[in-house]
Amino acid sequence: MDTNGWIAIAGIAGTLIGAGLGAGGAILSARITGDRQARATHDQWRRQMRRDAYARFITVTLPAFETLHAVRNAVTEEGWLGPGIDQQRADLEGHLRELREALVIVNLEGPESVSTAADQGFVALAAAARLITATGQVTDGNPISMPGQLPNLLDEAGRLLDVMRIEVQGLLDHE
Repeated sequence: MDTNGWIAIAGIAGTLIGAGLGAGGAILSARITGDRQARATHDQWRRQMRRDAYARFITVTLPAFETLHAVRNAVTEEGWLGPGIDQQRADLEGHLRELREALVIVNLEGPESVSTAADQGFVALAAAARLITATGQVTDGNPISMPGQLPNLLDEAGRLLDVMRIEVQGLLDHE
């Protein structure tokens, strides 16, 4: 074979190697791009899950607070509960059930700072609800009156839930 034949073979081999490298590079690039897009989509989904969890928790908290404040305002000057307390207690139990369900998702999805604030806020609300549930029940023939610590528990729950809201806003602003 003469020199021109070897040059032609070398040219063909170079072309095939170049085409193979080009195709391999294109395939690798497509895979990397696909992986990045999949990761970005997953990260966006996770952010949306957290946003939904935080929004649900905060949304469910509002009716619980409203019911607790309504009960506090229904207390007579003598410290006894007025009419309608049974319905308010039932409403409150339903709100706390919803709040507990929402709290589970916040604890799964949120970082420790948000989770801790939400837990502490829930505990304060639940303690206030226990006081209301006990109020008016009869023990040893005497009805239990509204304890003076209810306003403090409500204030503490509100403060803790504000901390949680601020933490959530900070997290969402930096995503």
